Amino acid sequence: MLAVGGIAAVASSSGSSNSPQPKKPVLSAILEKSGNTISGETEANAVVTVMYNGEVIATATAGADGKYILKLDKNYNNGELLNISAVNKSTNVSLNTDITAPDTTAPSSLTQALSADNQTITGSTEAGAIVKVSLNGQVIGSTTANADGTYKVVLDKAYNNGEVFNITASDKAGNSTLPNTLVAPDTTAPSALGLF
Repeated sequence: MLAVGGIAAVASSSGSSNSPQPKKPVLSAILEKSGNTISGETEANAVVTVMYNGEVIATATAGADGKYILKLDKNYNNGELLNISAVNKSTNVSLNTDITAPDTTAPSSLTQALSADNQTITGSTEAGAIVKVSLNGQVIGSTTANADGTYKVVLDKAYNNGEVFNITASDKAGNSTLPNTLVAPDTTAPSALGLF
């Protein structure tokens, strides 16, 4: 469920049995656009916990009205999966609520090097990013980075006349790095010599 102002999720529990079941807190959660605040509602005075990659990154106690606000340790805006749960005074735990943060962050790094054959560019960036090599505004090679972030782009020919390449990396959400510049070596003699 998407809510104005952020990403929202709701968790609750239901079921039937011949014996009474412990009542688990109902929990709603919204990740604000800033990426560093989660707010919502649950049972009054329940303790709400947010985890990322198995680590607790924030806790808060809901007020008497059940409302809570959690300040996270940083901005989450790179597709991170956050897990939220609530525990009431009877130690009953809510169903887990998962929120996936929006991905608005470009790959944080991009390296590049031209191989000795002058036709292959290698480097590293974010895993799964699409790397494009352009010359004079035209794409002359592209590839998808491996799971470890390494990549290899084979160009359409060998370049050895001082050409200036622009290299970019774009993640799955379409966020792109600024272009990096790579200059090919100039080992080519002038193609013509006029006599006057």
